Amino acid sequence: MDEEMLSKTIFPEDMEMEAAVLPEEKSGAIGKVHNIGKRQQQQDMLGVYVGNAGILAVVSDGMGGLSDGEKVSQTAVRTMMQAAVRLKTHILENPLFEMLAETNSRVLHMLGSDQIYKSGATLLAALVTKTSFHWISVGDSRIYLYCGRHLIQINREHIFQQELILQAINEKIDFSSININKQKNGLVSFLGMGDLKYVDGSLRPVKILHGDKLLLMSDGIFNTLSEMSIIDVLENTANASEASILLERLVIDVDNPVQDNFTCVIFDF
Repeated sequence: MDEEMLSKTIFPEDMEMEAAVLPEEKSGAIGKVHNIGKRQQQQDMLGVYVGNAGILAVVSDGMGGLSDGEKVSQTAVRTMMQAAVRLKTHILENPLFEMLAETNSRVLHMLGSDQIYKSGATLLAALVTKTSFHWISVGDSRIYLYCGRHLIQINREHIFQQELILQAINEKIDFSSININKQKNGLVSFLGMGDLKYVDGSLRPVKILHGDKLLLMSDGIFNTLSEMSIIDVLENTANASEASILLERLVIDVDNPVQDNFTCVIFDF
């Protein structure tokens, strides 16, 4: 990974890097994409920390429709990185829930009471070891597991469409009204809203096999490239580092005049 890419990875000050656990970045088993797209500001933030408990990867997408989204996403990633330093080895229960609580509290304190719901960001995090990973998500960014030549989204998107579907299931609205609702893609849970409405995450470690890949990505990628295009990238590159380079190139080649910031962390196993 070149120095420019590494410079975009956020690490807290005075943090010592511990002995690496697999997958190892130096072998190309970790790839990173972090690009401003066609926007004036970079509101996506990412961080990767190697510690005793595993490798923590965090992706946070500041909400472009609200003010100071980049401040929320940067605060979120930095707080998660700092919390990772305190993690111990051999973790069975998901520590990311407690880390998220600390992160949301830090974000709200940073915003102050008058800015709550006026700024926000999504958050994805995965704590990865040689044989398994824990994960957590808030918002509409996506975590994918690639296994058996299939790309599987393992988190749900916290958007209004989910609530509309539940209303339709409970026969309060017609299913036909869901897709025509102009607010269906609006976020209903995000850092900066106050109390979080929805949080998804693993209750037990997710087992992984040799050849599996884990991807954490902001919507600037999956709103631009199809899942089949992403699969093609993973199948036609030698490792996560090469996949990240090709993934970035493909998004750029689309040449969307309003291309959003786009970010991804990829793990090979």
